[in-house]
Amino acid sequence: MSTLYFIRHGQASFGKSNYDALSGKGEQQAEFLARYLNESATGFDAIYTGPQVRHAQTAAPLVNLLEKEDRMPVHKEHAGLAEYDFESVLKVLLPIISAEDESFNADVSRMFTDKKAFQRIFETAILRWVRGTDLPSDLSTWQAFKDRVNAGIDDIMATDGRGKHVIIFTSGGPIAVAMQKALGLSDEMAMRLNWQIVNCSITRFKCTPNRIMVSAFNEHTWLEKIEGGAMITYR
Repeated sequence: MSTLYFIRHGQASFGKSNYDALSGKGEQQAEFLARYLNESATGFDAIYTGPQVRHAQTAAPLVNLLEKEDRMPVHKEHAGLAEYDFESVLKVLLPIISAEDESFNADVSRMFTDKKAFQRIFETAILRWVRGTDLPSDLSTWQAFKDRVNAGIDDIMATDGRGKHVIIFTSGGPIAVAMQKALGLSDEMAMRLNWQIVNCSITRFKCTPNRIMVSAFNEHTWLEKIEGGAMITYR
C-alpha cells in the first residue's frame, strides 16, 4: 500500500492579469511547506506536478532542497492533475446568469475588488456548471473534468500504488475529485469540499493499484503556527 500526499498549490495571484502564478504570500507558503516536508522522517519515491505554473512553483522549493541533499526522487508532470478552467466557466456563465437575475450584476461589477462579491459569483456559477443546468454545448463539462482527473489518479495508482510515498502538487479541484473517488461524495458535495481546501495543505490517501482511501484531509498545522495563522489562505 502506498501513501499519496495531495498538495494544493500556494496562494495564486487573485485579481491580477495572470492568476496562474504564486503571489508573494504563496511563495512563502511553498517555502514553509518544503521545510516541513524535508524535515519529516519520510523519504519520497516520486513527485508529480500538474501542468499549471502555480503547481510547479509550489513544488520548486521542495525540489530544490531534495536536489541539494541528493535525495531527489523521480519527478513527473501529469496532465491529469490540471485544474478545471474556472475563467472559461465564469466567462460563459456570468452573462447567462446576469440576464436571468439582474441583481447579480451588482456583484459582477466589483468581483475583482471585493472578495465576498467574488465568492458569491464564483459559487453560483461553479455550482451551476457542476449541476450541468442549461449549459452551452461548447463549454467543457464537470463530468469531462472529473473523468480526466480520475484517469490521472488511476494512472498514478497503477504506477506507484505499492509501498511508496508519493507527493502530488495540484489544485483544489483534483483534490476534491480524489476525495469524491475515495468517499463516494456527490458532485456538489465534492465541489463544496474543494472550497475548504487551504493553500499548501496536504490531503493524504492510502492506496493500492486499484483502491484508494482517505487518511487525512486538509492538514496545514505548519501554517497555523506562523504569524498567528496569517499565512492561511483559500485562493
